[in-house]
Amino acid sequence: MARCKITVLKRAFFQDIVDEYVGFENYKPCECMTEGQVFYTGGEAGNEKPEGFCDEAWKAIHAYALVLTCGGTVFGQSRCVTCCNDGARPVVFLLEKSEE
Repeated sequence: MARCKITVLKRAFFQDIVDEYVGFENYKPCECMTEGQVFYTGGEAGNEKPEGFCDEAWKAIHAYALVLTCGGTVFGQSRCVTCCNDGARPVVFLLEKSEE
């Protein structure tokens, strides 16, 4: 069964955007993920959200994970780099098809 391997590449944080637009204190880099962390999609078809994975990040990347687990490509590649939707503190992921 094919699954998708999801590796956390980087957590970014844009203090200038937070200062000007977020409007509340103690806004910090994402605390759900750490760089180097690895997740695998699960479920019978291999395309379900990994256990412990951020719900909001999953909403942003799940279409790419589904394509890869089904044998497709993203931008002509068998892997892709993408990120979550948080514009002030995005997390960047590497998605790769995996047979593990």
